[in-house]
Amino acid sequence: AIALAGDGPPMAVGLIRPWPVPGRVRGRGGRAIVGQRLPSVPPPTPPVSGVGYTVYAGWNGSAIDYNTPITVTTAASWSSGPLAAGQATSFGLRAIALAGEEKNLDCAVTIELDPYGRDITARPSSPVSGLRAVALAGGKARAEWTYPAGEASPPTSFNVTFNGAAVGSVSAASGMPYGGFSFDVAGLSDGLIYTLTVVPANGWGSGPPTSVTVIGNATGPAAVDGLSAAVIV
Repeated sequence: AIALAGDGPPMAVGLIRPWPVPGRVRGRGGRAIVGQRLPSVPPPTPPVSGVGYTVYAGWNGSAIDYNTPITVTTAASWSSGPLAAGQATSFGLRAIALAGEEKNLDCAVTIELDPYGRDITARPSSPVSGLRAVALAGGKARAEWTYPAGEASPPTSFNVTFNGAAVGSVSAASGMPYGGFSFDVAGLSDGLIYTLTVVPANGWGSGPPTSVTVIGNATGPAAVDGLSAAVIV
């Protein structure tokens, strides 16, 4: 289920701050989108007898249907029934008062559940950037990558797999403040192609994977077969 709750001055103890500044609607465990007021429309007059809220929904990952409200409430919060697993469900909110519905300020929140019904809304949404793999002497390889700044749901770690097998994890804090990360693997054979995959993750789940290939270089260079020296005047 989703529980919507808001913040703002006492006039908007419900879900948004419609009189007169744009506010927010929050889905507990969800991702909030700040509402924007059209600049050409002046703020409405505060209602005489209080304010209510009209709730709309977009099911199964579809856009919010603002033609068919699912409920109207004057309470400080509202809870839906069970949400469908494996899908994203969006809810939109508009203030309503004696003068009518405030349609210039839309606030929305999306909740995404995995196939098991777990909330994964705040999992990392971006993959790692600039992933590359460098072959090292002795049958080793190093994966290097960065992660974009300003992610709404940043990762706390990066999980690394080597040819499909999990081989370790890198803390997101290790790359701060510059955002560079690396991970070394061993056991590569000469001339064989290997795949390294990096997945950003946090307590909500895993983000998109990114993969790169590298060719093993287990044999070091041949020994130097001659050396000479000369004095340069």
